[in-house]
Amino acid sequence: MKRNEDECFARFRRTGDAAALGSVVDLVGPELLRIALHVTGHPADAEDLVQETLVVALERAGSWNAAQPLRPWLVGILTHRARHLRERARRPLDAERLERSAPRRPDDAAVELELTAEVDAAILDLPAACQPVLVLRLKHHLAVAEIADALRRPPGTVRSQLQRGLERLRERLPASYAGAFAFLIDPPARGLEAVRAAVLAQASAGAAATVAASGPVTSLLGALSMKHVLASAVVLVCAAAGITLLQSERRAPTERPAAPRGGELAVGLREELLAPDRDGRELVAPTEVGAPPSAPSGAPAVASGVARGALLLRVRQESDRSPAGGYLATVEPFGIRDAFSDPLVVRTDERGEALVPDLPAGQASVRVLRGREGGIAIVAGETVELELFAWDGITANVRVVDRFGAPVEGAAIWVSRRFESNIGHLVDTTDSEGRARVASLTSTHYIGAQAPGYAASLLAPISGEPGSVHPVELVLDREGGAVVGSVADARGAPIENALVILGPEQPTRTEHRPDGSFRHGPPLFRVHTDERGAFRATALEAGALDVLVLARGFAPYRTEAAVAPGLEARIDVTLQPEARIVGRVVDAAGAAVVGAQVATLPIGALDGTLTYTDTRGEFVLRGLGSGEFRLEAEHRAAGRATTTMRLRFGGEQAWNPTLDPTPRVFGVVRDATGAPLENWSVVLSRADEPDLRARCVTDASGAFGIGELDALPYRLWVQQPAGWTDFPRLILDEVVAGGPLELVVPEPAETSAAISIEVAHADGRPASEGRLTVWHDERRLWREFALGDAGTLLVESVPPGNVSLELQVEGAPWKSLGDHEVWAGAVLEFGRVTLERGGFVEGALRGAVDDTTELAFLIVGPDGREAGVVTRTGARYRSSALAPGDHRLELRGVGVAPATTSFTIAAGGTVRRDLDVFAAPTRTIAFEVSAGLPTPRSVWCELRTPAGERAWMDGNLAREGERWIARVSVPPGLFRIHAASNNGLVAEAAFTMTAEGDAEAMVLALARAASD
Repeated sequence: MKRNEDECFARFRRTGDAAALGSVVDLVGPELLRIALHVTGHPADAEDLVQETLVVALERAGSWNAAQPLRPWLVGILTHRARHLRERARRPLDAERLERSAPRRPDDAAVELELTAEVDAAILDLPAACQPVLVLRLKHHLAVAEIADALRRPPGTVRSQLQRGLERLRERLPASYAGAFAFLIDPPARGLEAVRAAVLAQASAGAAATVAASGPVTSLLGALSMKHVLASAVVLVCAAAGITLLQSERRAPTERPAAPRGGELAVGLREELLAPDRDGRELVAPTEVGAPPSAPSGAPAVASGVARGALLLRVRQESDRSPAGGYLATVEPFGIRDAFSDPLVVRTDERGEALVPDLPAGQASVRVLRGREGGIAIVAGETVELELFAWDGITANVRVVDRFGAPVEGAAIWVSRRFESNIGHLVDTTDSEGRARVASLTSTHYIGAQAPGYAASLLAPISGEPGSVHPVELVLDREGGAVVGSVADARGAPIENALVILGPEQPTRTEHRPDGSFRHGPPLFRVHTDERGAFRATALEAGALDVLVLARGFAPYRTEAAVAPGLEARIDVTLQPEARIVGRVVDAAGAAVVGAQVATLPIGALDGTLTYTDTRGEFVLRGLGSGEFRLEAEHRAAGRATTTMRLRFGGEQAWNPTLDPTPRVFGVVRDATGAPLENWSVVLSRADEPDLRARCVTDASGAFGIGELDALPYRLWVQQPAGWTDFPRLILDEVVAGGPLELVVPEPAETSAAISIEVAHADGRPASEGRLTVWHDERRLWREFALGDAGTLLVESVPPGNVSLELQVEGAPWKSLGDHEVWAGAVLEFGRVTLERGGFVEGALRGAVDDTTELAFLIVGPDGREAGVVTRTGARYRSSALAPGDHRLELRGVGVAPATTSFTIAAGGTVRRDLDVFAAPTRTIAFEVSAGLPTPRSVWCELRTPAGERAWMDGNLAREGERWIARVSVPPGLFRIHAASNNGLVAEAAFTMTAEGDAEAMVLALARAASD
């Protein structure tokens, strides 16, 4: 698909349209400037390099191949020009040319030194959060994105802290510097705007063609080189001191447009589903985007006495720039919220617009939930405008049904954020036929449903190519319950805006679909307490539900709620004051480490906490409870330190770690043109433990680092963003700690194999609802790839070696394509593959089973492998399409005895097998890893009779903390346990099931096999 910049540049080349060229600069300029800044290390030099790149592109416009993307071509020119500039910088200086340069006046240097000293002193008086941001910006010339990565803070937070820090810095400096800071806060047009103007002026004058015909391009480049001539000596001094200017926002007219008229959620959705959204955000109608007088739970707290402004957000479709109506966006002003408040949520009207009035002046971050994001400065007394784009993505045709297949009207459709299955928003509701249409999705989204009286549905993944339509059926098959309660402090005072998180951190329900995909349990429910400290959450799964309560200044609190179908469970929580850890982080030489991360382990736990060191290397780690905590201080360059501390509620302890620069693998990742690759994953695995992996993500300059490594060879691979859906783009063996590494990701055709296939059903229809699964023997990697709308698929970036392939398609039997060897640069071509016609097995479940009984089915085919999946509706079950031949169906569940039946499938036929389900005692087996051994990712377990027959099996045990749990239900008798992990650990033992079962868990250790 052609990108917008490709079409604009082609139009400029054909017609000389300056507007088209300006669009090219707008679209590609920010990325080119980011790369140029990394290459040159200085903003002014980066702007010069971008301008040179664009002028050369004008000169060589006729050589661009319009069949290829424009961006890589421009990046290649930029890389070549940068290399030329570096070579020119290494040449001996021309004394005569230097004599012609204007000498620097001594008083300029004196003023610069004075300002630098004043700035250093003033920074130390600022809040700790602002200090490292200002140091990295003013002293080290880092861009906002680079500061965000270095400090591991959101870019919007960095912008806000930078804005506030500069304002406070201006207040603390002598009055003689006021003019300089007025320039910093509200600078004139510069940067890309100036580059754009110069390039358009050159294009309009036709100079590019003249230079191409008459002489070297360097003379023109020298004439057009960017020189920042500032109006006063003070501004010159600021620039010399390294103070990078903030980019100004374009201000809109002060007249506010009419409030948006976009549609609210459909009628019929109960008030409880219009309460705070899944992550606590208020689902605000277009006419109610400000915080109302009686703001519901989760609404932002508005600071009094703050100057106010407004935002007019325009959302356009990425392809044709048409208005994107009915799209949700979050608006987050900075500086007025605590850690657990949430941004405003607005919906665009039919014009693609949303007016957000009464915002505090200052920086704000805006994100279109199915589109792009951006930042903007809110100006007091004015309405600023921002345009963002909705993705041209996949459209989901959603149908929501109950367990009997009847449509559910008024069900709310929940869509996750990209890459985050546990955070998302309600975006639409179903009509009278249970249908809704959700556009602009990607293959990194999940979608689910909620409705009054039901528990939330499982989450369905989205697949397909941009522009395609993906049918999704969501089943509300269980009655839901609710949890209500209150949160107060130790004195009984209510705590407003406490965050209540309900549900398991890892989904406990998983459904294997006939097309080979998986659906996982609903995400966490997130609600906030109101001014009375009260909260309410609905559409919850029945059973014991984990509850976590967090609030600023208090220790986390965990409890459990017993949720019953159709009822409300109540929990009242009392929070204790937080414990804190204070300290200073230094490196091996004793120097303060700025921007080191200090956190509780494991990082990412919902009740965990982290912070970063300031310019003195100091930190305060808040939000801790009572008990023993594992702590880590880590910095990519300086190293890592860990400790264990015991804390008490309300207490404070000191920790002053010295970072240990342990062996590490570090370097930079670039593409074939030399451009840095941002947000790519670098993964290390040990040769002796391939499933024991360490991972990091590259920053804006392509840099990465993984520390605390053994002196062993590692396998390294590089994956593109969201790369778990594809094979690694680069794989290296025998990598050892040291470095630095310069990793160049080649084009797939150079070092990888490809797989091409077209799949059709037996009647000739394209098999669009399905996927190809690929297991790579040597790399020990498994990947799956969705078929296109026409049933076609081209898989690139397959590492050379041996692969096993299987097709799993909705409505057809699973089909093995066998084992194959693939080579670099070659295509494994299957041509057209026609799926055979299958049959089905179905039946009734009788006896000790009801709707709440958890059952698992396994169908084993003639080759001894899993052959399909089973869908259960109440007391009935039905298989997916199965290949002709002999099969075996196994059933197990908690509290019921395993059952087995055999049958033979004929093409087009349906076999009926009713199953009698008998009650059986249950006992828990817990598996722990022996000391000193690596932690596995998965564990499976089976029980066999003394005669060797399998009596019970679970191929993927649930993990609870540091244990893997098997809840075994079998008739009384003697058995033998055998368990194994993905990394080769095993456990074996005798097992006796009594008629009563046993309330106490049997604990076994996973260890090396005896032969090891």
